[in-house]
Parts: sequence; C-alpha cells; structure tokens
Amino acid sequence: MVAAVALLPLLIQCALAYFNLEELRSFNYEVDIVSTPVKIGDDVGQSVMLMTTKFGQEYQCSLPENSYPAEHAESDETEEEAPNVLKLLEPLRSLPCLTKTRNWWTYEICYGKSIKQFHVENGKPEG
Repeated sequence: MVAAVALLPLLIQCALAYFNLEELRSFNYEVDIVSTPVKIGDDVGQSVMLMTTKFGQEYQCSLPENSYPAEHAESDETEEEAPNVLKLLEPLRSLPCLTKTRNWWTYEICYGKSIKQFHVENGKPEG
C-alpha cells in the first residue's frame, strides 16, 4: 500500500505528460502530421520551431517554405511606379476599429493606433 502511494505522484505526472489528441483537434489551422517519427533536432530539410503542448510535451513543428509564386516575386514596376502601401492604407485611419471574435478571444485592430487581444469576463474586457 505504501509503495502504491509513493508511486502515485509519478503516475499522475506521466498521465499529464501523455500526448493529448484533443489538443490536436482544437487547432484553428491546418496541421499535417508526418507518418514517420522525427527526433527533436533531426534535420528535416525545412525551417523548424520547437513547440510545447499545454501538458509540457515538446514537439518539433516544420514550417513550409514560402510558396509565393515566383512570377509575383519579380515585377516590371520600378520602385517609383509601385504603389506606396502606407499611402494606400491611410484611409483606414478614419474608419472604426476592426473587431473579430473567434472562440474565447476577441481581436481589435485600430489602424495606426493599437492591436488588442482580449476576452470578455463578467462584462469587462480581460487579458
């Protein structure tokens, strides 16, 4: 009985560190899991970022190369002829802030002023 009680913290820690499939299902973007395991630090031929699940399990996220078509990369326009992006965005200053709520979070973008991420708790913005 004493041995079982002594092992209980270890068992709880192992259970919490177990890979959580529910976390994978809750992603808001496309995730492609490779069929063969890759050890952290192995060269996968792509840019990688070390990530951690909410349970502390580390994994390696491969970032795809830029897939922007090459024909758009080069332009015949000279720098003087190209539209000035800041000038094109200037009318946004006089418009109301853009707000988007997705699940728990609300995002607010006020051009030239602020970008906020928050959630509403007890009728007040938090976070």
